[in-house]
Amino acid sequence: MGSMTSNTSTNGVDRDPSSQWYEPLENWPNCSYPRFAAGLGYIIGGTLVRRIINEGIPERYMLWNEDAAMGVWIDVARQRGANVSYFKLKAVGNSYPTLEGWQKELKWFYQGPLKKYMGVMLHHHLSAEAISCLRGVEQRAQKLFGNYSEPIDACFTDEDTEFRPIIWDKSATRWAQPGCEGPAGVAGMPDLVQFHRARRGGRL
Repeated sequence: MGSMTSNTSTNGVDRDPSSQWYEPLENWPNCSYPRFAAGLGYIIGGTLVRRIINEGIPERYMLWNEDAAMGVWIDVARQRGANVSYFKLKAVGNSYPTLEGWQKELKWFYQGPLKKYMGVMLHHHLSAEAISCLRGVEQRAQKLFGNYSEPIDACFTDEDTEFRPIIWDKSATRWAQPGCEGPAGVAGMPDLVQFHRARRGGRL
C-alpha cells in the first residue's frame, strides 16, 4: 500500500548523473521501473517482506533509488509466484510543481478540524513537533468519544509548510538512452523536452 506510481511518464529511469534520482545502467538496465510507492511512504505485509529477504532478492537488485528498488523487489517476488495486491493510499506532502498548487494543498490538509485530516494515510516531510501535536489532538478526540472537531492548524511548523517546488527539467533525461521510448511515442531528449514543456503549459 502506498502513494503508487504506475505509468511510464513517472516510472522512467533517470540516467542523468547530476540528478538525485540517477540510476546507473548497471543497476537497472530497463527503460522504466515496475509500479512502486513513492517517497511519501508505503506499507508492506510481513509475509511478503520475509519472502523477499529469504529469497535474496535485494542482493540481486540493489538500486540507488530505494522507492523504486522496493517496487522492483515486490515485482520480482510477484513474478516468482507471490500473491501481491496493490492499493493506492491518500497521501500529501509539500513538494508541488507550483506555489499555487501548494497553497491549495495547505487549505485542505493543514488547516481546519482533525476530522478533515483523518482520511490522510501518508504524510511526507512532517516535523517531530507536528507528529507529536497531531497525536495529542487525536488522543483528546478519543477521550471525547470521537469528537474530532479540534483544529490542527497550530500543529504544523514552518518546516512542515515550507514550499518545495518539483523541478521537472531534469526529467527530460529519463528517456534519453538507446532503445528507450517514453510515453505515447516520446523518445529521446529533444522530443521529451517538448513533452515536459507541454506538461508545464508551454514553459520549460
